[in-house]
Amino acid sequence: YVYDIERMTSQFNKMTECFKVFPHKIHFACKALTNISIIRHMGKLGCGADAVSPGEVKICLKAGIAASDIIFTPSGPSKQEIDLAHELGVMITLDSLSSLRYWGANYADKPVSIRINPHVLAGGDSKISVAGIDSKFGISMDFVPQILEIVAEFGLKIEGLHIHTGSDISSGSD
Repeated sequence: YVYDIERMTSQFNKMTECFKVFPHKIHFACKALTNISIIRHMGKLGCGADAVSPGEVKICLKAGIAASDIIFTPSGPSKQEIDLAHELGVMITLDSLSSLRYWGANYADKPVSIRINPHVLAGGDSKISVAGIDSKFGISMDFVPQILEIVAEFGLKIEGLHIHTGSDISSGSD
């Protein structure tokens, strides 16, 4: 593969310009490309990283991305992955009530992000939908009261909200 670093830089600068009206941080989705040189370049531009596996988190750290600029967004993380996120100092996105409760019992003093399933079936194929009512990804909107109970019980610091409705959306009508 050949990557056009000038084009990637240009696209990053366009996104930065679009969102300049409020404080923000753009995060590069490492699941799209884990080339350490590209990740390092994006970091030098000021981009953070979104990693979905412990290996991706470690590549980002090796590329020079600060732990505070990495969001770890695994699907159904194990207790070991949750513990690793804490040990490495990266923000983790949790997608179940049990993992949120585990975080609260062990790391309530550290900020966390929550993945919500908005029950929006988007894209062209229900078999790969990540947010329909029957999707396994994210905490169902129906459980918001339980989320709030856990947050109150442990005094959690929720600093992120993750919602993903689909990767295969090809038009504005979806």
